[in-house]
Amino acid sequence: MKRIGVTASPTLGDRKKEITQIIKTIEEQGVEVLKEKKLSEMVGNEGGMSLEDMEKKEKMDLLVTIGGDGTVLRALQHCNAPILGVNMGRVGFLNEVQPENFEKDLKRVLDGDYYIDEHTRIKLCINGTESIPVLNEVVIHSSQAVKIREFEISLDGFVLDHFRADGVIVATPTGSTGYAMSAGGPLIDPRLKGMLLMPLAPFRVARRPNVVPLEAIVRVRMIKHRPCIANLDGQKEMELSGSEILEFTDAESPAKFLRFESNPYRVRQRVFQSINQ
Repeated sequence: MKRIGVTASPTLGDRKKEITQIIKTIEEQGVEVLKEKKLSEMVGNEGGMSLEDMEKKEKMDLLVTIGGDGTVLRALQHCNAPILGVNMGRVGFLNEVQPENFEKDLKRVLDGDYYIDEHTRIKLCINGTESIPVLNEVVIHSSQAVKIREFEISLDGFVLDHFRADGVIVATPTGSTGYAMSAGGPLIDPRLKGMLLMPLAPFRVARRPNVVPLEAIVRVRMIKHRPCIANLDGQKEMELSGSEILEFTDAESPAKFLRFESNPYRVRQRVFQSINQ
């Protein structure tokens, strides 16, 4: 690897020393470091560039994200480079490395002792206009508190479900451990290719989620035109009038992570243990 990009959560100003050490560790391996502009400002350096330029103009081989899962999700909305996540967040489902192990794990990466773990992403089109791909989920919900909406979900043109609820979650297998899990949804093996369609606080409590093939075309529409919001991976919000047709399909370009552990359930076990402590 010749060029490694680095980005960090802007909330980690109090951990500047640790972040600076991570950058120094990469430089000591003789690798060129590309710093995102906001990261450069955080550590007191001039320069820096956007994630888009780091990938397209500078051709970075790898992006090191420092922070929590939100930092990874934000990065993936701006570039498609393989990611090595350093966990400085609370959960860390998507992060492979703990800060104290970074030097050792970086050497494993440079020695080629890793594999690429690809995770499905889904694409949202609103009235035919394509938005950014998402790794976890899109949540469509009422723009007003405690106001339910009426949704219709169709699969390849066939009406699959019709319900009243606070909203609906369209999630990937990776995203099944996020908001959908908190809403009572099933955990889906991240190696499977599919979409989870999850009513959010349905009026009829017996309403259950559906898991459909990734190659399907899923459409969501509101029966009555009422204001809603579409939230993409918890990073971007889009206001909706309620008249739009939302179409979900395979994003085709998966998210790529550098991994050392081949069993995805070990990561889940570690995270769930930390949550329950």
